[in-house]
Amino acid sequence: MSGERKKAGELMARYRAVHCLIWNDDKFPYASDDCQLVFFHVMTTPLSTPFGLYKASLEMLASEKRWPVKRYKKAFQEGYAKGFFKYDEKALVLLIPNFLKYNPPNNPKVLQSWGKVCEEIPNCSLKAEFFSILKGYMEGYGKAFQDAMPKAIAKLSGTGTGTDSVKKGGSGGAKEEELERKNDVLALPDWLDPELWKDFREHRRKLRKPMSRRAEELNLKELTRLKESGQDPKSVVEVSIAKGWQSFYPLDGKDAGGRVGSTKADQIRRQTAETLKRGMG
Repeated sequence: MSGERKKAGELMARYRAVHCLIWNDDKFPYASDDCQLVFFHVMTTPLSTPFGLYKASLEMLASEKRWPVKRYKKAFQEGYAKGFFKYDEKALVLLIPNFLKYNPPNNPKVLQSWGKVCEEIPNCSLKAEFFSILKGYMEGYGKAFQDAMPKAIAKLSGTGTGTDSVKKGGSGGAKEEELERKNDVLALPDWLDPELWKDFREHRRKLRKPMSRRAEELNLKELTRLKESGQDPKSVVEVSIAKGWQSFYPLDGKDAGGRVGSTKADQIRRQTAETLKRGMG
């Protein structure tokens, strides 16, 4: 490894990126001071990994923060309830869902190296969720990252590592892959054309803003709300794609199939929402 590449790897291990628009989020600024401190702590603890998934007990984290366990757990539970991070108490695995958005791998070799680190993390639902998030983000990157994905995923999913789940008939990795596929498939309502939704997913990937499972659920919820308010969902999706939007908004009278009567306030709200989504996602 060259000195420059080694230095880049060290920087990846030592530093974490936090977007300044976190203070425009609809939850974070209103969290308690302790909760905000715990969020920054779980982001930057030496126990963490370069990809936002790692194993740690709350007692270990509290000790590292020099806080009483009771105080740390209270703040941690607040952050958990707000969705800042997820935690598997049985496996002691912590996942920061938005971590990769601001801390992506800077080259394919880094992506492959993550597999070695992740082998030490117990197999659990959060690990499977991480696979899905990782695949979603990497679909928006170049061919070199695409080529690196199979090797990385093979390591991350535990295949070929000699773990108990693999030894028992080799079904452990298959179960993880099956769980990942289930997590990646969103049940669509009868009124929504699956091909149209597929087009929107592809549109998001081309914007380098691939949707996580949670992002898909939120966008579908918004599309449902617009449909119930009288908007034509097909037109809403098509216009969003045509105009390069990341989500769905009420259509004005100029948009085919839309409901007439969009106000200037609607346009301002839409532009503001787009700005925040680009920053926070």
